[in-house]
Amino acid sequence: MLLIWPAVCLVLFRTQRVERAIVWSILGGFLLLPPLVEFNLPLVPAMDKVSIPNLSVLAILMFAGAYKLNLWPEGRSSHSRRISGSLAR
Repeated sequence: MLLIWPAVCLVLFRTQRVERAIVWSILGGFLLLPPLVEFNLPLVPAMDKVSIPNLSVLAILMFAGAYKLNLWPEGRSSHSRRISGSLAR
């Protein structure tokens, strides 16, 4: 079930609005995925019912291209450039 959850998330993103797909992907994974199953890969935290839906949503939002995902707030990045520019003078 854990391995097919990214495909379920992709179907949700194709059929629903972005906001609804995010909510149902994360909540659905938390409610429907088995609690004691996890993948223990070396040097990576355990992939379980909490991390797989979250990483699936993040990957879909980053690579889908239809929805722009900003990892940093817009105001903070421009504000830091303005401060560093004024300090350099």
